[in-house]
Amino acid sequence: MASAAVASSIPAPHELCEAVDFSEIPAPQGLSEKQENISSDIISKQKQNDHKPHDLYADINYYFDAAGEGKAPEPHIMSKAVISEAIVDTRKRLIHDIRGTEDEYNLENCGFQYYKQATREQNFNSDEDIITNYYPEAEEILKKVTGASKVFVYEHIMRRIFPDDGAIKEEKNIAKTAAAGPVYRLHVDHTHDSGPKRVWLHIPNEAPRLLKGRYQIINIWRPLKTILKDPLCVVDTRSVKDSELLPVKMIYPDREAATYTVLPGEEGAHKFCYLHAQQTDELLLFKNYDSKQDGRSRFVCHGAFVMPEYEDMDKRESIELRCMVFHEDDKE
Repeated sequence: MASAAVASSIPAPHELCEAVDFSEIPAPQGLSEKQENISSDIISKQKQNDHKPHDLYADINYYFDAAGEGKAPEPHIMSKAVISEAIVDTRKRLIHDIRGTEDEYNLENCGFQYYKQATREQNFNSDEDIITNYYPEAEEILKKVTGASKVFVYEHIMRRIFPDDGAIKEEKNIAKTAAAGPVYRLHVDHTHDSGPKRVWLHIPNEAPRLLKGRYQIINIWRPLKTILKDPLCVVDTRSVKDSELLPVKMIYPDREAATYTVLPGEEGAHKFCYLHAQQTDELLLFKNYDSKQDGRSRFVCHGAFVMPEYEDMDKRESIELRCMVFHEDDKE
């Protein structure tokens, strides 16, 4: 299908809004009656094993390569937090609902997997509660799934409805920030070069030792209520070429970082996946870096997409943990 370069106020993944000081994160809001009814019906069908794949064509926002040369964008100077007007290349893409076939996808073969586990943390009321109670759960999950010897959660991002104005705001641990909610642009959080820098940034004293072994960055994304509006989709890494990833350098006053933005590639080549009506106990684990270079997945392109049939549903609410995962005995 034809592409469309669209000018819109879609923030690049690395761009943040002005810092906002919130003393406490509000508890999840109750579902609207309409969403409650739809969610209950979907859950009932899932329990009866009567789920039919909810595949659809949807708009995916890629990097707009105006010159068509596949060159990396200019570096972004991050001295001031802003949301800029972004030109995106919007393409219609088929997105597969993989419910019922989740076992075919894992961190090693495609870069992501779904993992079912409820949490003991109920309200996610404050940073302190999340760090004290939820971080250890995440560490144990990643150790179990990957066999890692050490996991360090370095950041969490909360996207939640605030009762004062109904707007989605993003809570980023310790340094509170507000944002427009889901990121509707395909991206990867780190590059092959920037991934190791996270270790030096957060645990520099251990970096020389830990970086001798296999090292990964894996995100854990959990819904705070059933996801109908603006789901998160991921791209099977096996369908993405390295040449379709362009590094975006960010220049901070005290350091440099980088993410990948994504070119459209050939029509239909990228395999998009999501889990329709993802529940609060259905975690999405996905890689943003892996030091292992033996042909297995090292990253996952990801982003939100719009489902027109659910546009009038409650806004999406979720919590995302970003984790450094170490395999100290794997030095090959």
